[in-house]
Amino acid sequence: MKWVLEQDRFLLREVEGFEAMTATRSVPLSSGALQVRDLRQPVERMVRRPAAVVGMEQVHGKSVRVVAEGKDAIVPACDGLVTDQPGVVLTMRSADCLPLIALDPVRRVVGLAHAGWRGIRSGIPGQLVDVFLSRFRSAAGDIQIAIGPGIGPCCYEVGPEFEEWFSSQMEIRNERRFLDLKKAAVARLIRAGLSSAQIVSSPWCSSCERELCFSYRRDGAETGRMMTCAMILSSS
Repeated sequence: MKWVLEQDRFLLREVEGFEAMTATRSVPLSSGALQVRDLRQPVERMVRRPAAVVGMEQVHGKSVRVVAEGKDAIVPACDGLVTDQPGVVLTMRSADCLPLIALDPVRRVVGLAHAGWRGIRSGIPGQLVDVFLSRFRSAAGDIQIAIGPGIGPCCYEVGPEFEEWFSSQMEIRNERRFLDLKKAAVARLIRAGLSSAQIVSSPWCSSCERELCFSYRRDGAETGRMMTCAMILSSS
């Protein structure tokens, strides 16, 4: 499993039976509230013949919901989705926060979570894993996690209060504090029972990659959002 940049997308390769990617800024989404119809068109640019498109409200929490039906929807009050339904495209938006893509090739389950510092602090990485374990009876050793493009420690300067929450994921440079958000997500996933060998992080920083990525920290709240898609491919 590895990330590659291919035309207008950051694509997750070597994941047989699944399709997962984060679009570059060439496929923009709005920073405001979305309706399902707003997701359909960009998803169809990225994924062939989706059976359903499901988004999440994204409230910077840790709620992860199961998608049991193959119909278009925006799920309220959550930051994570998991399904075992082939052809159902799970989606999220980001502009510095991390997309967490979870796969279980044995049980054929896919999940997607929106993980900023608030979500990581509140426990969404572990909650995503727990839904696989408790609802779908996944074995911890079968779960694979891909962390998509997000802001890196090169750019993510934070305040002193972050030392209490992320003490081992901080970098101090010239008396300034920088958070390694991907490292923080990995630490929570390992705490949830995964090994580092099951986790792959993308190398791109959304703030550095001006031509490829939207960045809230770099460009402000009104910048666009990148879309991440993940789905199980039909076996037929």
